Amino acid sequence: DEKLSSAVFLALFATTGLLFIASHLLPWRAVFLTAGWIATCAGHPRAQDWLATLQSQSQDQLQQSQRHAQGLLQSWIASDIALDAPPETRQVEIFELQKHRTGSGGGYDESEWEPWLFSPTPYDPLSPLRISGSRPRGTRFFEDVQPPRGWAWKDKKWTLDLGGREWVEERAITAVEVEVEGERWVYDINYEAAESGSVRGAVGKAKAKARVGTWEEGTGLGRTGQWRRRRWVRVVERRGAGVGVGGGGDAQCKAKAPHSKKTTPVMHRPQRSSASSPTSPRTAPPKVALTALATLDPGTSVPGTGLHDLTLGDVA
Repeated sequence: DEKLSSAVFLALFATTGLLFIASHLLPWRAVFLTAGWIATCAGHPRAQDWLATLQSQSQDQLQQSQRHAQGLLQSWIASDIALDAPPETRQVEIFELQKHRTGSGGGYDESEWEPWLFSPTPYDPLSPLRISGSRPRGTRFFEDVQPPRGWAWKDKKWTLDLGGREWVEERAITAVEVEVEGERWVYDINYEAAESGSVRGAVGKAKAKARVGTWEEGTGLGRTGQWRRRRWVRVVERRGAGVGVGGGGDAQCKAKAPHSKKTTPVMHRPQRSSASSPTSPRTAPPKVALTALATLDPGTSVPGTGLHDLTLGDVA
C-alpha cells in the first residue's frame, strides 16, 4: 500500500525532526529508568493477572478506540496523500489559411481558394504581418504538428471551432466577414470592390445573395478579400519531459490555460507522419509558425508546432 507507506514515512520523518529539535528538553535518564522498572514489574505473576483482568474488562472500549484511530488515519491518508494526480491539460489552436487563386478575392466558390498553410495567427487584414507586407508564417500539414516538449496529445483529432464570431471578437479583429454556417470561414473584406460596386458576374452575384443570411458582418455580395481562415483546436496533457514526448521543428504555436498566464514551449516536426487530421492542404509556401489557445479546465488542455519555443496563448 503506497499511500499507507507514504503516510508512515511522513509521520516518522516529522517525529525525527521534532526529536532533533526538542531532544535536549526531555529527561532521558528518568524516562528510561521509569520504562525499565515498568517492564520489570509487568513480568510479575500478580501484575500479569491484574493486566489480564483489566484487558478483558476494557476489550470493547479498546476495539472501539482502535477503529476510531484507524478511521482517522485512513481519512488523513485519503485526503492528504496524493500519489497520482490527474495530468494537467491545455487546449491549443491553429488557423487554417487559404488564399484566393486570382490574388484579389471576391468569390465564394471553393474551387477558387487554394490551401496555403496552418498558422499560429489568423493573419487578419490589420495584423502586423499584413501591414508590413510579410508572408504568413506557419506549417503546411496537420501531420507536421506535434505537441510541445513535455506534453502529449489527449484528443485523437483536431476539431473545427464553430464559434468563429467569438475568437474574432476576442482579438478585436475588424475588416472581416464571419461565416456563421457551413465551414465557418472568416473572410477578408475587399472594401475597394465594395466601393466600386463591382460584382463578378451574374452567377457569382446569385451565389452571394443566396448566402447573405449566413454572414455575421458584411453583405456577402462578392466583396471577399484575398485571404480566409478558420480555427482548429486540440487538447494535450502534460507528461514527463522525456524522450519521445514533444518534438522539435521550425514553427511555433501559442496556447493558454483558462485560468492561468503560464506559458509552454511548442515544437514543430519537419517530416510528415501518419497522424490523423481533418484536412491537409498539399500546396503552400514554406513552413513557418503556428499559434494556439486553451480554454479547458484543468484535467482536460494545446496544439503545438515548431522547434522554437512558443508561448501558450489564449484560445477562446
